[in-house]
Amino acid sequence: REAHEALASLAETDAEVLADRAERLLDNAPDWGGNHAFGRRHSSRKRDPRGRPENPQGRPRFGPEGPFERGRSRELMHPGNRGPGSLGNGLPWGVNLYVAGWAHFRAGQYDQAIERLEQSNPTDSRWPARGISYPVLAMAYHQAGQGEKAQQALAKADALMNQWAKEISQAPAGRLPIPWFDWIEFLVNYREAKILITGFAPPDDPRLLKATNRALAAIDTDGSSTEE
Repeated sequence: REAHEALASLAETDAEVLADRAERLLDNAPDWGGNHAFGRRHSSRKRDPRGRPENPQGRPRFGPEGPFERGRSRELMHPGNRGPGSLGNGLPWGVNLYVAGWAHFRAGQYDQAIERLEQSNPTDSRWPARGISYPVLAMAYHQAGQGEKAQQALAKADALMNQWAKEISQAPAGRLPIPWFDWIEFLVNYREAKILITGFAPPDDPRLLKATNRALAAIDTDGSSTEE
């Protein structure tokens, strides 16, 4: 009952509010001058190509006027390590950008979604699921009337699906190449993107069906295989 009520409450939440909250989270991460910006000031803030706030004022990064302790600057300033506590949420920077892009897409703010999702794609070694944004990016381009770019993003999603399906088929039962929650999210968004852009749901991948059967067999108390 509690889970059902939570889902119902989430469904009723204004998508624009979610997008605004996501942007506030981005701005609440420390910029390179130690400032924090809230509300809609994010629209006027300068950012580098990876979506991180710039430090136009050149304020010190160390000491009492800066956010970073001496000796930890290299660790905390890495875009994939925002630091603990008030210095950041500890998530890879690409994850924050992806969540913001997803929220903008659900709010129908396609240009903002494209910007954030594109920024989330550069390589980030701390985010093994980098690239799960491609299905959402494809849908955002499609809704924005940019058909060619939508097809390009969808092709990248297809390539990732093929790569991960291959890795799953070769791995021990139950082992995934990315976190399980990212995998589920990717599958849901990938199916939605294929239906929206091509008009058809993706066919069942026999490699994933076989992996599912192996996983079921591994947890079968009788040890009997369900694989055909």
